[in-house]
Amino acid sequence: MKDLKIGDGGDIVIFGSPTLVRSLANANLIDEYQIVMHPVVVNVGEHLFDNLNEQKEFHLVDVKTLKVGSLLVTYRPAKA
Repeated sequence: MKDLKIGDGGDIVIFGSPTLVRSLANANLIDEYQIVMHPVVVNVGEHLFDNLNEQKEFHLVDVKTLKVGSLLVTYRPAKA
């Protein structure tokens, strides 16, 4: 994945894979997170940021309100 990231190709996009996101986040290979937040709270299912090796801090880049009432939030990892 590191070779893909530094290569000449375009962006790598991940949809709906918490396990892959955690692996890439733990390797510090994610440049930007775009997360759709729905106005519903549930307490079941897999959590996106469980089991990270260390605390992650982010900077908010953008927020867009979608027609259905959801938010598209964009974060970038804070550089240490």
